[in-house]
Amino acid sequence: MVKAENIANAFLLDKGLESDSAKHWNTTQLENGTALIEYRQIEDGYFVENAYMTFTVAGEEISEFRRKWFGTIEKLETSKVIESPPSKALFRLLPEIDSSETIERPVKIVSMDLGYRLVSNILTINFQEGEPSPYWRFMTSSGDVVYIEAQIQE
Repeated sequence: MVKAENIANAFLLDKGLESDSAKHWNTTQLENGTALIEYRQIEDGYFVENAYMTFTVAGEEISEFRRKWFGTIEKLETSKVIESPPSKALFRLLPEIDSSETIERPVKIVSMDLGYRLVSNILTINFQEGEPSPYWRFMTSSGDVVYIEAQIQE
């Protein structure tokens, strides 16, 4: 799998796509012998949800490359985030979990991250542009993910 990662890295360098915001996220060996390499966009230590680059590497070459990446994102000033301490965001999470019929019980929160998310709805689902907003991302031990909008001071 290291060889496949090296092929993906060489592609990023060759195309000028390597940057501080491109972080290797995962490499998976698929049943057919190909490798799936995934990069995620991280800006100043904050996640950028649904921003990724994926490579499918078969043998010595890339058989597929997909990219969904955001341009410059206005820096999130943590001093403007009202939920500091994060316990306020956790408190706002409770009704979301309580009202959910899909989150597996019992619930154990295994990670909590502050980052960016571009929210789409039925009218904007195919839009490729927009401004990401700050969100808290909570992940449960069963892999369920819940987003809570970060409260920002103006």
